[in-house]
Amino acid sequence: MIANPSTSGRKFDCPGCGGSLEIRAAGYTTTVACRYCGSVIDVTSPDATLITQYHQAVADLAIPLGTRGTLAGIEWEAIGWQSRSAGQRQETESWDEFLLFNPYAGYRWLVRYDGDWTFGRALESLPEMRSDDVVRWQGATWEVEDDPAQMVTTRVVGEFYWRVKVDETVTGRTFWSGSRQLSCEQNRDEVNWTTLDPIDKDEVARAFGLGGDRPGESGGGGFGRKGLGSGPGGGGPSPGASSERFAAGGSAPRPFVRWTFVAAMFAAAIVFITMAVLGGHGKPAMGALSLVTEGPERTITIGPIEAGRTWQTVTIRADAQPFDNKWIDLDYALVDRATHQAIEAGDTVEHYSGTDSDGAWTEGSYSTSALIARVPRGTYDLVVTASAKAWTSEPTITTPINPWALTPGGTIELSFNASAGGALWGNFMVALLLLFAPPIFFAWRKMKGASE
Repeated sequence: MIANPSTSGRKFDCPGCGGSLEIRAAGYTTTVACRYCGSVIDVTSPDATLITQYHQAVADLAIPLGTRGTLAGIEWEAIGWQSRSAGQRQETESWDEFLLFNPYAGYRWLVRYDGDWTFGRALESLPEMRSDDVVRWQGATWEVEDDPAQMVTTRVVGEFYWRVKVDETVTGRTFWSGSRQLSCEQNRDEVNWTTLDPIDKDEVARAFGLGGDRPGESGGGGFGRKGLGSGPGGGGPSPGASSERFAAGGSAPRPFVRWTFVAAMFAAAIVFITMAVLGGHGKPAMGALSLVTEGPERTITIGPIEAGRTWQTVTIRADAQPFDNKWIDLDYALVDRATHQAIEAGDTVEHYSGTDSDGAWTEGSYSTSALIARVPRGTYDLVVTASAKAWTSEPTITTPINPWALTPGGTIELSFNASAGGALWGNFMVALLLLFAPPIFFAWRKMKGASE
């Protein structure tokens, strides 16, 4: 995984309807709900697996998925939407929740209820329970105004970092402090707290371009870019006899085609050598820790990591002892010793196995590597926060038996190796494509002209 905001997403076809889908939060998302047919798809495997299919009309979303907007000084992309409802006092209320993502800042929520908006994020520290109806958090007292309600997910579209499903039900309570809210949602497996602050609907409209022409969906460009212009609509031919003949439909002259290939190969060699030299690894910093499945998070600090160039990548490799039907969440913070500023990233180590109608299968790996791009010169410590989880959900409709039954517990040994350096070879492949596209096109035109 590359912790770089300009990384493109993974594209695949929906197994339910064949519609083209893109994962924008690649490396984080586990479930995608198709925007065309509503199918819920498991994307943790290389081949997207259909979990549940809901043939229904596409929702007319207030914020189209893929739209980007800036709130609180950070550019967010809307990647998921769910509609939820709650029955309370013989009334049914419904609202919309939009999942926002930024590769450096993580996830946020935009919630629309009865025309009003709130901006939410998961709590990093749990509130202090004073009673069933009163909590203390960040120096303020928060009180419940309503009874607990059963909250049901009625529709989902887009991608999510958990196993989302329609008809999922949780017990929800809302604590208030003035106009601010603390939302507590609980099921039999976990409790989630979210803080929600009111945000003016005009600010949301300005941020995401609502109310007028809706902004187009992103095409995989980097965060922070304001948009990509369309290609030229067809200008006049370039000066020169050869160019004029080529623009008119003729073939490029043979020497021109040959020299474009030579130039492309020369440029590719320079790019390869440059990336190999600049991607060389420095002295590694290493560390290890033990995790208990379904146990508390563990934190380890690894360093120092010396970044000697003006800008470079930092490579983090994690290796785990063999395990099965579990995953390990890894949160990285690369902290500059001089400024104490942190660059955050994340990764996952996961391995699963089971049986289905086709027989036994396995997926995942016991190791993973993350690259943090554009790290400035300095001396860094790597703070790693890790937790291990056992897979306990019910099988999908394609699995005739439950292979996930696993008793929590057990220790997993995990080792880390971090160093400055590492090449973004995906960028090299893109460079090759761009370098060789013109000569291949010219050669094709040459052969086409010769055949005619």
